[in-house]
Amino acid sequence: MDPDWTPICLIPHEDMPRFGAQAPKGYKLVSFVTAKNEFSFADCAKGEEELDADMVFRDAVARCHSTARGQAEQVRLAKIWMDRFGAAPPPLIDLGGTTDLAGLSPRLLPLFVQFWRESEARSTELMRELALLRGSFDQSQTGFSRLETFLYNSGGAERAQTMSLSALSGRAPVVLTKGRPVEQRLPIESTGLSDVAFLLAEVPSASGTLTAKLSLMESGQVMAEWAVPAENLSKGWVRLSLFRALGPDAQTPVLHLEWTGSEPLKLAPSFRHPDTGFCATGSNAVLALNLWTYIAAAAAPLPADGVVQLASAQNLRWTIGPDALCNAVDLNSTKDLVEFTSWRGSLAVRPVSQTTSCVRIDHVGRPGLVHLQGGVKTEAVLGPDVEYRYGLAPQHKRSKQRGALPSFSEGMTSEWLRLPANDWAVLHWFLAQPLQEVCDLYLMSRLVNDQIPDQPVNACFYSLEGRAEGGAV
Repeated sequence: MDPDWTPICLIPHEDMPRFGAQAPKGYKLVSFVTAKNEFSFADCAKGEEELDADMVFRDAVARCHSTARGQAEQVRLAKIWMDRFGAAPPPLIDLGGTTDLAGLSPRLLPLFVQFWRESEARSTELMRELALLRGSFDQSQTGFSRLETFLYNSGGAERAQTMSLSALSGRAPVVLTKGRPVEQRLPIESTGLSDVAFLLAEVPSASGTLTAKLSLMESGQVMAEWAVPAENLSKGWVRLSLFRALGPDAQTPVLHLEWTGSEPLKLAPSFRHPDTGFCATGSNAVLALNLWTYIAAAAAPLPADGVVQLASAQNLRWTIGPDALCNAVDLNSTKDLVEFTSWRGSLAVRPVSQTTSCVRIDHVGRPGLVHLQGGVKTEAVLGPDVEYRYGLAPQHKRSKQRGALPSFSEGMTSEWLRLPANDWAVLHWFLAQPLQEVCDLYLMSRLVNDQIPDQPVNACFYSLEGRAEGGAV
């Protein structure tokens, strides 16, 4: 408590002439007036100097009066005090009509002591609450720090490739025929497993459907299923993606493959394994595999080249990330107009005139697509304005002539987005209707005018995200 603090005794203004300005030793007399649900306070010792109501509320320890009118004034003060501060007013002392303040001090002293004790108790309680608050704050800071570290370590929204078993040439392929499925125990624990890719060495011309199933050996539970018709198969990697990574219960995942076509499907093998339990069915080798993981039991945007599991086909988001940008097909007749920068994670499609510069990313437009968005930026301090655009077209519309774009159907291109040099923006494209078939994505840029810049303009596209009908934004 402040050693210079002086307790206040409140007296109705009408009673002050009876007492004068002589306050009991160690106390301050403050008069008050009530009117229309309001009150005002004045310091009797300083010529009726008006005092702040909040200061009076803090320091007042008692009220007193000596007349009936003063008593009525005290009743009004108590009501307004309760309405204003939400607390009871200080204790009331009735002087019984006397004007002698000599006997007031002994009656004020117990009130002052009580007030001092309550004030100390409140201060102690406040310090205790502040200590608890500081402890909670420190715990929150520690929790946020651990959460931040966890997110950084987990790689954000990117699925991490944790294992790659390359195909080895000169070995007999693993043959998948109708009625003879192939099973492969995956050389990884199931915790966080999000994608499994195997390599097709040869695809038959006959029709058929490749079905896949991912199960857990110990529990026998089927975690995901896929179905890929023959027309969507091509030589190379087939990436099976789970909408949500497997949970933290570590078990042995098993990949089960079946083929309904009349001609066999050939899968590329990797290294030989001495234990046949780890080899693909009908082979002494392990399948060539690529495996990805993510946060256990968490959902991440699907990769652009991933095959969607059957149960999640209508509620999807997926990414067209650096891997897809790196493999984009250059459609320009002029060389050195396209460059992927790994440290920046961007694909530069350099425009040289009002003629469109373009690249194509194959098979990343999924059926059901309704919204596509991605970052664009002209990576230059100075330079001309550049316009950016997306386009979608099915495979049969690919132009065989280098430098020529396909004939886009109506509504299958976004609007041009104009950006000055060194500006960043997100290019959004909402399709009028959900995409009906698998399409290639075209990334296009052009200059606003034909003024040729002194240096090539790095019109950069960054990772894109697509959303299917009904998917979360």
